[in-house]
Amino acid sequence: MFMKRRSMAAVLSFLLTVSLPVPYAQGAGEDLSAPAPTAAADSTTERPVSQSGIVFQGKVDIGGYGLYVTIRGERREGLPTVVFENGYGDSSGIWDAAAPELAKVTQVVSYDRANIGLSDAPSSASYSALDAANRLNLLLKKTGVNGPLVLIGHSMGGLYIREYAYLYPTSVKGLIFVDASHEHMEDVLFPEYPVETRRSIVEDDLVTSGGREGHYYPDVDNTYRQIDQGRQTDFLRSVPITVLSGGNHGYPDTFIDGEARWAQLQRSLAALSNDSVHVTDGNSGHYLHTQNPSLVVASAVTMFGRIK
Repeated sequence: MFMKRRSMAAVLSFLLTVSLPVPYAQGAGEDLSAPAPTAAADSTTERPVSQSGIVFQGKVDIGGYGLYVTIRGERREGLPTVVFENGYGDSSGIWDAAAPELAKVTQVVSYDRANIGLSDAPSSASYSALDAANRLNLLLKKTGVNGPLVLIGHSMGGLYIREYAYLYPTSVKGLIFVDASHEHMEDVLFPEYPVETRRSIVEDDLVTSGGREGHYYPDVDNTYRQIDQGRQTDFLRSVPITVLSGGNHGYPDTFIDGEARWAQLQRSLAALSNDSVHVTDGNSGHYLHTQNPSLVVASAVTMFGRIK
């Protein structure tokens, strides 16, 4: 059992970078529908402006705390704005290989979620999927970014963009999943292990990586359960979706079916819509957008032509 536990722990260490969504909460929000005033940046927290196409970079106050955002390019008539959603623990710099190229075509937004990167922590210390979606919506309004939007989410960010699309459906015209998480991930990857074993290993790894014991796993479990109830799937049937999947994750040798099981989950994401495209890059792993950023850019441009 110890050896099995070690093997599973190695896979789950990878899994933690793939998923770990925050808790889901009930509610809805206001769609982006009208221009809003542009907020001033907090220049004391700006990153060096080293990427071409940046028109705004800094911290924007959204109600007592600031979110760090980078806006590149200019909105062009007939084209949507692209918004990037990062994976768990990643800052917006993870998109620096793709964002400048895409900004040559249309407006592009990347940002650090609350309490990540250069963004502040809200006093409420609440990080539900609903909170994240509403914070993003407020950030876009504060910076004058309006729909239509194409959302691109990596890893856990795939769950966030599904939540945002549910809450603000008239603003979202397309979704692109980049090796994104799936609510049935643990069931498909580790069907032979009981929930208690998965939970124990996940919590151990979270504490090792600086997480809080007993805090994150319930968030993961609750999010999977809420999304699995169907609220997060049926409304996507008519939304254009592109699924970009890595095909070379470097799973441990003891997890010989890892790639096949992950591919099954990725196909399930593509099945969320009746208008979907699924592309697998066999040379890239989980961070496909840094290994093959041109694929992300090309997929977004192709998405623009699919939007009705």
